[in-house]
Amino acid sequence: MRASSILHASTDRQVHLLLKIDGVPSTQINRSGKRQIFCQAGPIPRTLRIPSPIFLRTGFRGGLNYYRSIQLGFDLAAPFKGKRVEQPSFFLVGETDGLNQIASPTTENLRRSLPGLIGHIKLPGVGHWPQREAAAETDAVLLDFLRQVN
Repeated sequence: MRASSILHASTDRQVHLLLKIDGVPSTQINRSGKRQIFCQAGPIPRTLRIPSPIFLRTGFRGGLNYYRSIQLGFDLAAPFKGKRVEQPSFFLVGETDGLNQIASPTTENLRRSLPGLIGHIKLPGVGHWPQREAAAETDAVLLDFLRQVN
């Protein structure tokens, strides 16, 4: 059975497994066999429960195809490895984004590859999807950044 069929058969359960179930962090085993936690403990916010009906209607194919072709993304980005982004930039991340446990960005280490960095913010209580979890705060930060560079 294809992964998309399995995921579609139990959409609500799969979305909760991808995020967290009853406050238990969602985990994944990385290539080196180590367990990584991708979601912080706590109740699933209402904004993260919204995707279930969307995935039920549209399926998981788009998301799965991204991961099925992820090597292509790395291959296409290879010429840019080690390059610096000189343009003005702003780095916004959710404080509880599980990716922070893998590589927690700091203004100092971001400036190595983003010398035009104008700002860096960690939105408190926000995870991997700030534009969905904290839309108003994300919009305010982005609009302020755009005013600064205009």
